[in-house]
Amino acid sequence: MRQFASLEIAVGPVCSGKSTWAMKKYHELCQTKSQAIDYYCFTIEKLAGPKRHSFQARSGVQVEGWYINSLEQIKPERNIVVVDEIQFSTFHFSENIFLEKNVLEYLRADFSKVSMDKEFYFSGLDLDWQDNPFLATMFFMGIADNVHKLTAYCERCDKDASLSEKLTGGEEIFNEGAQYKPICYQCRDQQEKKKKGA
Repeated sequence: MRQFASLEIAVGPVCSGKSTWAMKKYHELCQTKSQAIDYYCFTIEKLAGPKRHSFQARSGVQVEGWYINSLEQIKPERNIVVVDEIQFSTFHFSENIFLEKNVLEYLRADFSKVSMDKEFYFSGLDLDWQDNPFLATMFFMGIADNVHKLTAYCERCDKDASLSEKLTGGEEIFNEGAQYKPICYQCRDQQEKKKKGA
């Protein structure tokens, strides 16, 4: 049974404007709604509770909000909530979320604890740098009322890019200190062919 009023989500690769979309949505809602609205951003850093932070997107848009590890850390009194980096809402659950059989059940239960009659706006990565889907993003895309698929510009050929390329940070699923850039399918294919031919 549905427990939330609405869910709108924007997804895409790095540098596709996901955070800008979320922050602009927050400012738009603050101007058009007659109630308080909160802005949150997931982090893989372990937190005891919400951590106050000033966020700024690459576009320069700024928002005051909180870092969180869990959807349960969202203030229960807020009926309109904007959340960025939603792909990490299950990251603390396991070192390898792709091998967990019950991760979606965990996420569904976590979401249901805070979702009663709330209006949500989420943004996040849809795929990791190895082109594996983030399960949290897949889950929310599946139950969303509206999904926006964003693209970036490939830094190799300047065409529309839907993938993310990892430049530094090793082979782990994700490292917040690593560097990434957008890449298109054609350049990714060329890159893989070069690796196989090396």
